[in-house]
Amino acid sequence: MLNGFKSEKLFTFELLESIVRTEWPSGIAPIADTDMYIAKKIKIVGTQNSPEVFTTNVGKLLYNFGTTAFPSISLLSYNVAIFCNSTPYQDAKVNQVGDVTQSGSNISFQLAVSDTGNASGDTFFYADITIALQAII
Repeated sequence: MLNGFKSEKLFTFELLESIVRTEWPSGIAPIADTDMYIAKKIKIVGTQNSPEVFTTNVGKLLYNFGTTAFPSISLLSYNVAIFCNSTPYQDAKVNQVGDVTQSGSNISFQLAVSDTGNASGDTFFYADITIALQAII
């Protein structure tokens, strides 16, 4: 009798393999060829109606992590993703508006502060901007 039901029958199956495994077969290896560049605490003045344009190696994005120039970036060679983290600075979010475009050997994109949320203590909005590049194969 199983779980109060008399008509059920239990069967035991034994699985036998013709080989002895010493390790579990590996699956598809993860892709780990993404380069990431970051610019910390960048002041954002763009709004949803009038986004701010950012270009690598120009103005606010003159340096990667404040020390070195960004590399040449070609949209024909890389898939580009832009991430904005504004959480450490204020509760207002920063978002990308539109697509990433080519600007010579650099890339350009537009950012805007959301219409909700508050600025940081000094009434300005900031974000850490991460640019992720994955080579097109």
